[in-house]
Amino acid sequence: MAPTAPPPNTLTVSQLAGRIRRTLEGSFDRVWIRGELSNFKSYGSGHWYFTLKDERAQLKAAMFGRDNRQVRFRPQDGDEVLVEGRVGVYEKRGDLQVVATWMEPLGAGRLQRQFEQLKARLQGEGLFEVSRKQRLPRVPRRIGIVTSPKAAALQDMLRTLLSRDPGLAITVAAARVQGDGAGGSVAAAIDLLNRLSDVEVILCGRGGGSLEDLWAFNEEVVARAIAASRIPVVSGVGHETDFTIADLVADARAATPTAAAELVVLPRNELDAAVLGLRQRLASAVERDLVRKRSRATELRSRLPTPSRRLQAAQQQVDDACERLGRATTIALARRQDRLHSARRALDVLGPLQSLRRGYGIALADDGAGAVIRAADDARPGDRIRVRLHRGALSCTVDEAHAGALDLRGRSRE
Repeated sequence: MAPTAPPPNTLTVSQLAGRIRRTLEGSFDRVWIRGELSNFKSYGSGHWYFTLKDERAQLKAAMFGRDNRQVRFRPQDGDEVLVEGRVGVYEKRGDLQVVATWMEPLGAGRLQRQFEQLKARLQGEGLFEVSRKQRLPRVPRRIGIVTSPKAAALQDMLRTLLSRDPGLAITVAAARVQGDGAGGSVAAAIDLLNRLSDVEVILCGRGGGSLEDLWAFNEEVVARAIAASRIPVVSGVGHETDFTIADLVADARAATPTAAAELVVLPRNELDAAVLGLRQRLASAVERDLVRKRSRATELRSRLPTPSRRLQAAQQQVDDACERLGRATTIALARRQDRLHSARRALDVLGPLQSLRRGYGIALADDGAGAVIRAADDARPGDRIRVRLHRGALSCTVDEAHAGALDLRGRSRE
């Protein structure tokens, strides 16, 4: 049979795939899907590709880097997850797929997985290292507490602290310790106490509960706040068997809130006994030191000369010093007199008075300043001048000023 022309409504493969994609995206623009991960792959581009399946069906899925950066755990095959996304078609292969925009783990192990992953990450950063933990004050004067003001744990800590030291100062920074936003509330309370300069140690915790109840103390924001605290932090969360991220980062961990209070404050009677013991040790040490010093003083006293001998020796030293001082003074005075005579002779030979003695004079401006006149150009007819002679001086008026080559009497040589 001869080939026939295609009907007018015939579609290309691309056109049909595009229509299917647009139809699916319009009908399933935002869906929540629960399923098990398989064939999970993470590419260097940052994108994830995987399969969502249950016991009866499976769907291919993708999650791009801009969205998976918000995921708080590392997915792996076998995880049961809840995914939000849209349904579409990858036209190049004609694959039906889910494009995920959000993912979170489900099942009983969800919180434990998040705990283990955060624990591994913070441990890799060194936040659990013993070397970075601060020493607790032995006898703190003010203690800060971070917990809920309505919690029984607060009353337990206050009762324990004040029974051990009635004079202790306590600052309570109220915080939510359960539910949405609890982690941020705990972190903010720790930061607030760090801005109070007189708080010396912080107790951070709450009473027991389920893993979900205690989850605020497994949040990264609380771990970062404890690590950044300039004040030592003691974590006391839950019961003996409970363990949180806060316990690992804190400078010390107590099994319960009450145990945390007991850790930072010694009972008053134990403290008094310790002080008494220190006083007794100090008194014994002082007594032994005094005995040694008395013995040493007695020994040195026996070696000392009599006062009269010491006085004679001192008098002899004074006499010697006076003699040396007299000799040194005589020599120094003679040297100064010699230098003075030499300077006087040089002045007689080279000084201006010697020239005046030979008949010369010094012309000075008679204007109060008394500047020396060295050239005829320095004076004009009518100027008043003073001429200093060997004996006395002359006040003169300039009639004429002669420049050029002159003889000793001031007459022109031409």
